[in-house]
Amino acid sequence: MSGFKNLEEKIIYHMLKGEYKIGGKDNSDNIVGSKGGVRKTEDVFSEISGYINIMQSTREMPTYREIVCYKRFIGGIIVFGKRIVRRFMKFYIEPNTIQQNEFNSAVTPAIGKLTETIFTQKAQIEEMNSRLLNLIEENEKIKCECENLKTENELRKEENNVLRLENKDMRNTFDSAYNQINLNTEKLDKLNELELDIFKEKVFNLFEKKSFSQAGEDTICAYILYVTGMRFEECTYIDLGANHAKDLSNTYWFYTKGARGVLVEANTKLIPELKFYRNGDVIVNKCISDITGDFIDFYVLNGDGLSTPDLDMANSFIEKNPELEIVETISIETITVNDIIENYMGKAPVILNIDIEGKDMEIIRTIDFDKYRPFIIIAEMIEYEKNIVVENKNDEITDFLKSKNYTEYAFTGINSIFVDKERLKGGE
Repeated sequence: MSGFKNLEEKIIYHMLKGEYKIGGKDNSDNIVGSKGGVRKTEDVFSEISGYINIMQSTREMPTYREIVCYKRFIGGIIVFGKRIVRRFMKFYIEPNTIQQNEFNSAVTPAIGKLTETIFTQKAQIEEMNSRLLNLIEENEKIKCECENLKTENELRKEENNVLRLENKDMRNTFDSAYNQINLNTEKLDKLNELELDIFKEKVFNLFEKKSFSQAGEDTICAYILYVTGMRFEECTYIDLGANHAKDLSNTYWFYTKGARGVLVEANTKLIPELKFYRNGDVIVNKCISDITGDFIDFYVLNGDGLSTPDLDMANSFIEKNPELEIVETISIETITVNDIIENYMGKAPVILNIDIEGKDMEIIRTIDFDKYRPFIIIAEMIEYEKNIVVENKNDEITDFLKSKNYTEYAFTGINSIFVDKERLKGGE
C-alpha cells in the first residue's frame, strides 16, 4: 500500500504494521524496528510526538468545503453542477464524515495516552535498571567482602592450628620443666638436710668486691666509709677528669651501690659513654680551671687518662712515650671546683677525685676549704712515666692538704687518699 487518503491513515497504518517497536532495544538504548532497522529511542519518540501533533490539528474533517473553479465561461456551470451533486450525495457523505471525525477524535487522544504511558514506563524501566545496576554492584562488593572474609577465616584457621601445635609443644615443655623442677626440688631438699653453707643467706662482705680503680682506690675508700659508719648509697662524689664510665674509675663502684654525684670531663667524645652508663649522675662537659666561663684549648691524646689543657705537659708525655700523640685540640669552657659544688650539689661531696694531668695542685689550691670540705680527697701523686714509678711522690700536695687539716690515709703507688681529720674526730 503506497498511498494514503490522509496523515491519520498513514500513522495508523505504520503503527498497526509494527514498524515501530517501542519495547525492542539494543545495548546502546536504541529501538529495533521489525525490519531490523536500529534507531535511537529519542528520535522515535520525537517522530511520534510530531505525528500526534499533526493528528490533533487534522482530526476533524468538515462535511462541506468551498467549491471553486477558475475556468472561464464554464466555471460557474461546473461549480453549480458540483453543488447539485453534493446536495444529492449529502445523505451518504455526511454520515461517513461524522463517523470518521468520531473515529479520529477517539484514536488521536488514545495514541497520545499510549505514548505518554510508554514514556512513563520507559522512565520507570530506566530507574529500575539503574537500581538493578546498583544492586548488582553492591552484590559484587558483598561477594568480594565474603571472599575476603573467607580468606581471613582460612588464615585464622591455619594460625589457630599453628597456635594449637605451639600450645601443645609449650604444654609438653612446661610439663617437662615442671617434672625437672620437682626432681631438682627433691635433690635440694636432700642437700638442705646436709646443712651446707651454700644454702645460707649471702651477707655483704666488704672484702669480697670487685675494684674498678687503677690501683684499688675504690676499695680503700669503701673501707673508710664502712668503718666510719656511712651507708654507701648516702655517699656523694665529684669526679674531676672522669675519663671512662667504668674502667679506671674511682667512683663507679659506689655508683653500683646507689651513690650519685657529678662527673666532669673535658673530652667531648667520652660524654656519650658517661651518659649511657652513668645516667644517674650529673655529667658536665667542661674543663676544671681557676676561672669559670673562660674558653681554653684542650689537648686530646690517644692514651687513656692523659688528655690535658697543658700543652707542655702533653708534649712531655709524648717525649716519654713516642707512641702517644695529640689526636685532637678542642676549645672547651672552664669551670671552678667551687662553682661545681655550688651549682650541682649545694654542699661538699663525700669523695672528691682529682685526675687532671698536671693541674692537680693548681686546682686543689682554688678549693674553699672553709666552706666546702670533702671527707675524702683522691689526688694523683706521681708524674706520668711509661714504666712503673717509685720514690717520686709529689709532696707539695701532701704538705698543702696537711695545712688544711687533712691526713694521708693511704698511698697506692699512683694516688694518695686524704681524709678530713675534723670528720674523723666527729666534727662537722
